[in-house]
Amino acid sequence: MNPEFTTYLLALEVAPMTVGQAYEQLPMHCTVMHRFHSVLTPTELVAALQPIFSATAPIELLPAEHVAFGPKKQLVTLVEQTPHLLALHAELFAALNKLGVQYTEADWVGDGYVPHVTDKQGKRLPARSSTLSSAAYLISVQHPLQGHARFIEHKFELL
Repeated sequence: MNPEFTTYLLALEVAPMTVGQAYEQLPMHCTVMHRFHSVLTPTELVAALQPIFSATAPIELLPAEHVAFGPKKQLVTLVEQTPHLLALHAELFAALNKLGVQYTEADWVGDGYVPHVTDKQGKRLPARSSTLSSAAYLISVQHPLQGHARFIEHKFELL
């Protein structure tokens, strides 16, 4: 990877996060765009993505099954692939592709996107009730000043 690149991800809020804070483990969230590398600064990414989030209503996260997921077999609650959630992912995917990003796992974006919420500290997404996410976050991974912690760069309000 080029040292000029920063690794980012985009997540929908399940539990609140604080802009400017670094987390060793992120609070509960639904990743809406898996990790990607970009030469763009957080300010440039926010400017490019803000129109998408500004036009997005809060997203209902509907829990499906609870499974062991991914190569690490983490316990997650799969989230129903609603048209609203898939449309947001598709818009972000198209915009990021135009910006020339490189995905760390290309199989997990686009047609391979599987929305889920990872269990955190023994807690999981409530099984019988939906969660309304009214915010999304731009998060940098391997932030130059924070090491491997995840750093909350920006909060997008969903209106």
